[in-house]
Amino acid sequence: EISGSSSGSTQAPTSSESQSKQAQELQKLLDELMKQVEALQSSQ
Repeated sequence: EISGSSSGSTQAPTSSESQSKQAQELQKLLDELMKQVEALQSSQ
């Protein structure tokens, strides 16, 4: 289980508000991943 995602995993969010919230969280994770990838590439 991913830490920090405990809320929302028990009940499925149906409102568009919670869905957009999830989208923002995903975008944050994606940004972090891209930063790490760039750091890896630049270090080589």
